[in-house]
Amino acid sequence: MTSDPTPAGLGGEPAAERRGHQRRRPRHTTPVSRIEADTEADNVAERRALEKCGFTQEGVMRGRTFRAGAWRDIVRYAILRDDPLPPL
Repeated sequence: MTSDPTPAGLGGEPAAERRGHQRRRPRHTTPVSRIEADTEADNVAERRALEKCGFTQEGVMRGRTFRAGAWRDIVRYAILRDDPLPPL
């Protein structure tokens, strides 16, 4: 049996980020084995947040989305259940 990866979204609430809530992830409380997240290549803040949460960049989809009159690259990140936890 296969399951689709679970897409992830990081909320943009600065207060929650300061308290570290964005760095938590379901480790042994869910059967999810892989979480994916996509972001625009020029979204440096979100890319940094994903990496701090332990996500690994897996690739770039060039010209994947059209926004504000231009085609933009999307960066794919993923984290696996067995990946090591990032340092706090």
